[in-house]
Amino acid sequence: MLLTNKRKLFTLLIALIPVICSSQVLLPLNNSYTLENDKEIYSGWRPMDFTSSKPLLTYLYTASDTGIILCEAKGSSWLKRKLFYEDLFKADTADFSVRLNPLFDFSLTRNSASENLIRNTRGAFVNGNIGKSLYFQTSYNETQASFTGYVNDYISKYGVVPGQTRVKDFKSKAYDYGVARALVSWSPKHFLNFTFGNDNVFIGDGYRSLLLSDFTSPYPFLRTTATFRKFQYVTIFASFQNLKEGNIIPDASTDWNAGYIKKTGTFHYLTWKPIKTLQLSFFEGTLWKTHATGYVFNLDKFNPVPLFHTAEFGLNNINNVVCGLNFNYQILYQLRFYGQLVVDNFSLKHIRDKGYIENKTGYQFGFKTNDPFHIKHLTVQVEYNSVRPYTYSHTYPIQSYTHFNQALAHPLGANFSEAVFITSYTYRRLLARIKVNYAKYGLDHTNTNYGGNIFSGIAPTSGETGNKTGQGINTILTYSEFQLCWLMNPKTNMNLFAGISLRNQSIAGIKTKDNLIFFGIRTSLNNEYFDF
Repeated sequence: MLLTNKRKLFTLLIALIPVICSSQVLLPLNNSYTLENDKEIYSGWRPMDFTSSKPLLTYLYTASDTGIILCEAKGSSWLKRKLFYEDLFKADTADFSVRLNPLFDFSLTRNSASENLIRNTRGAFVNGNIGKSLYFQTSYNETQASFTGYVNDYISKYGVVPGQTRVKDFKSKAYDYGVARALVSWSPKHFLNFTFGNDNVFIGDGYRSLLLSDFTSPYPFLRTTATFRKFQYVTIFASFQNLKEGNIIPDASTDWNAGYIKKTGTFHYLTWKPIKTLQLSFFEGTLWKTHATGYVFNLDKFNPVPLFHTAEFGLNNINNVVCGLNFNYQILYQLRFYGQLVVDNFSLKHIRDKGYIENKTGYQFGFKTNDPFHIKHLTVQVEYNSVRPYTYSHTYPIQSYTHFNQALAHPLGANFSEAVFITSYTYRRLLARIKVNYAKYGLDHTNTNYGGNIFSGIAPTSGETGNKTGQGINTILTYSEFQLCWLMNPKTNMNLFAGISLRNQSIAGIKTKDNLIFFGIRTSLNNEYFDF
């Protein structure tokens, strides 16, 4: 048995050598990929990377179980290899490689109202390398889908599918939408990388991010990453858009330019790794004044020095500035603590005034553990998030910390507390996952603003002091989900899946339920969030 395991490990290492030595990869923004590769990154097999700026640039593509699955393809028929092990199409030369794979999601869901909900997604994913320093990927998928009640309410209100893009009606109760993504990653030197494309960026080590998350439509960005010994510095220049759909942003005087207003975002992210197991990071994000609010060209947008603009003008200025901290500390191979602090505005003068309205902050704390209690392939993650009222909002709603009517940070916006529990067990091709979310937050009354709606242009109705997280209409949300997946092909995370989700919401004591049973076949490369 020991000899067999050693042979499998040796075969795995040989199989990974071309990937490790000759090509770079951007890991997908997908939680299952993240969990699998976390085990390798933190295991001591190689030094811990700078892990909180995602998509993560790495030379390690798959974790050990998946790698062994790929090695099992030897001797299989062409059809079996293409279906269960390999890319659908690939071409490799000494200086160029390209791979083509299908993207799809064919699923059937039944909800509490005994409605059958169908999803039909088709698309393609192309990626490859040019030489040793250039990596590229592009994808497009077209979807026709029907959703359950609370998701339909979200689409009706915001005009977009959560985390996706604008929709148009399809038949009587369904929607039609398409999503395009593309990235080019260039590493002229081992310590320097430029990533340009239309996609999402995630800052943090948790399930959620209070700084910059992937709960939005894709957007154009340029990310520069420079790594020197114990330091990594990331700058991101991004172009966001406000969407008039749904009249979420109430500014009747604004020239919407055919339904859109562009706004520019600049982000600085500096990480220091004083020891191998500790990462400390500082974040600064600025959404700049737009044309609709008297825009004046400002060279500060292109200033790569962190804190320069904040130090000059402060947090409370004509632009929307968000600062924060991120940390990741590995106690043992099995246990890692992480967290974030976000500050949208803060007044030292009123630090003793309990609930002062301009002290807009939030925090995250969590931990992940691999193989707890010596149970191999088991992962447990526990996380707590809390954001005070009015955080991420702005005097001018079109400068809120948003893109395409979606929050750039947490899906719940602000004025909430949330606990998340995730556990997953993987072995070879099998994945079992349980996720539980519990959130308490405050909703607005008509024509009142208690701080949860970060798009709101209505003046706050609460006092200067006495504000507290969860003020407004008391709302409690519990979301539980169980999924069982069987991995068909690790190249695109193609899997057969089935599961149930239970969503219970109580608004001022009035309870609603939305329970789902679902199954299907899909390729999973990007996160989708319906736990809100």
